[in-house]
Amino acid sequence: MNKLKLLLFMALLSIGTTGFAQKDVAYTGGLRFGYNHSYIFNDGSMVSGTESLQSFYIGTFGYYKLSERFWVGSGLEYVQNGYLDNSHSSEDVKVKLHTISWPQMARFNVGPVFGLAGFAINIKVDETRWNADGKKYEVTPDYDWFDTPVFLGLGVQFGVFVVEARYNWGVWDIDNGLSTHTRYVQVGGALSF
Repeated sequence: MNKLKLLLFMALLSIGTTGFAQKDVAYTGGLRFGYNHSYIFNDGSMVSGTESLQSFYIGTFGYYKLSERFWVGSGLEYVQNGYLDNSHSSEDVKVKLHTISWPQMARFNVGPVFGLAGFAINIKVDETRWNADGKKYEVTPDYDWFDTPVFLGLGVQFGVFVVEARYNWGVWDIDNGLSTHTRYVQVGGALSF
């Protein structure tokens, strides 16, 4: 129930901030989508016996133009993070963390090229695991429902079309004190309007 309340709060806040407008502040918003390449790390190293999970992300964004070069923004996204675990001798396991992400970011523009820096509040809404036969199964305890990645990115804007890449570092321990963190790369596009 607490996750649902937090998700509703984030959605209302995103709608409120993206709907806000002032005469002197330019606003642009749009849709983001693309490829998501995620890993799981323990104490700074990729967990032995695991491989990256290749998936997708989709969401909305909004920016306020504070000056010609500096913008601030927010968004709301669905992201699939996880990994492939082939460390078990009897079976391979695919783990997907279905996540709603609320990124907060700053954007610095130099012509059509821009840099991004920010953080996100990630709420895991579901976790699924499959064995080599494609059958789902439950594991208890599962990963923590909360994560706070920080990210850096680069992009290029061509009119309403954007191509961008971001690298996200999860700073929250998602595995009950075992120093386990997510990391993921997002490469994709956006349409602004």
